[in-house]
Amino acid sequence: MVISATIGLTLLNPIPFLQEPPTESVQYFEKYLQTSRIPGIVCLYHQGDSAPLTIKTGFSNIDPKTSINATQLFDSGSIGKMFTTVVTLKLAEENKLKLTDQLGQYVSEVPDSWKTATVSQLLAHTAGLPEYVLYDGIQLTQDFELPKYFEVMADKPIDFAPGTEFQYSNSNFFMLKLIAEKASQKSFTELLIAYVFSPADMTETGPLLAPDVLEKRKATGYWISQNVDPIGPAGKSPDLGSGGHFTTVQDLTKFAHSLFKGTLLSKENLTKMTTPAPLPKGRKSGYGYGLFIRNVNGTTIWSHGGNSVGYAGSITYIPSKDTTIVLLGNAYQMSGDSVALGLARVLYPELNPKPFTEQPDPNIEQSKQLVSVLQELAARKIDGDLVSAEMRARLARPRGQMTLQNFSTLTSAEYDAFMGSEKMEPDTIIRIRVKHGERKSIAHFTVDAEGKVYGVSLSPVQ
Repeated sequence: MVISATIGLTLLNPIPFLQEPPTESVQYFEKYLQTSRIPGIVCLYHQGDSAPLTIKTGFSNIDPKTSINATQLFDSGSIGKMFTTVVTLKLAEENKLKLTDQLGQYVSEVPDSWKTATVSQLLAHTAGLPEYVLYDGIQLTQDFELPKYFEVMADKPIDFAPGTEFQYSNSNFFMLKLIAEKASQKSFTELLIAYVFSPADMTETGPLLAPDVLEKRKATGYWISQNVDPIGPAGKSPDLGSGGHFTTVQDLTKFAHSLFKGTLLSKENLTKMTTPAPLPKGRKSGYGYGLFIRNVNGTTIWSHGGNSVGYAGSITYIPSKDTTIVLLGNAYQMSGDSVALGLARVLYPELNPKPFTEQPDPNIEQSKQLVSVLQELAARKIDGDLVSAEMRARLARPRGQMTLQNFSTLTSAEYDAFMGSEKMEPDTIIRIRVKHGERKSIAHFTVDAEGKVYGVSLSPVQ
């Protein structure tokens, strides 16, 4: 494993340089690459007024082995949704569109059921538009033009009434790109340069890169299964709104610095980006406009990860710590936000998961019934008596069918212990330790007021 650590990035306001990054930060990435088999990662982070630090770990190419470097180019995937959000909100600031405008006012070719979705709902992933990249002909590895998108999606109904649920979908930001072009009468590339790249002093992102520079400096993208294999090129599509820009950690850090310091958007619009969208029954989506909003042990974290063909990354910002973490890697299987959170936990141990302790079970019969839901999901059965109507609807959709794979090892799940519960209005989180084979996991059940399962996730036993 090749590991090096250097100082990097010149920000708009010069700040004093430190020495090497802390050893534990470098070791964190070394261990992660060894366990995940991700070929390489470049990370740039800075805390408050301290100097930004760059950690380079692994390889940009594994055959022949070529050490990764801080100027390497990676496809940042859905991190680009943050760019699209800035473009959209700037157009709103200039009164060229309204957040209450409906999709049908700008894009007539979409199915009628999509047309009432608003710009605000598209930004918050509460519009209900189905995920286009799951359909043959317009997938991430395929070449297509705009008419092909409308052809494939012509018979795809909306997944839910706009504003009633959260569902991440690239279609939302594809449509925002088309809306921005129609509202401004400019190309999306022009808008990105005017509202994002130029004001943030970015010089090596997307359309700013000459083709020969891109080919010379981009890391090789990989797919990890039994082997770690080059994944090949992504398809060519007219969708720049949902992401897909090659860039560097330096340029993304310039963007993050400009955005979170308030130089790209008005204070009001930055607040909109960083406020979770409201859902029916008092629930919050966990996503603002183009940003995930997470609470980790009482600390708010803003982030957006990205996964594209052979690449992954994250921009993560911790407001209370004034800490920015930007990282890019060259394998699809990396969860950028999770890796960034891992580094944040190295820097701030108070963010580490609090261990759940075994407790007396107030309703062991209910707990065992909840474990049976895991067994049903492992068997791809989604219509059990304890599964809420909302969860059934989510799991029946293409994206939901993909998530069922997460439960595939739980066919023989058994109740092991009650690990506590907490009220999270309007629901209750019930945690149960389960045994499956030789492993144990904690299942976190979100149970609604009617006692039905609204959602479930798994975490390893600490």
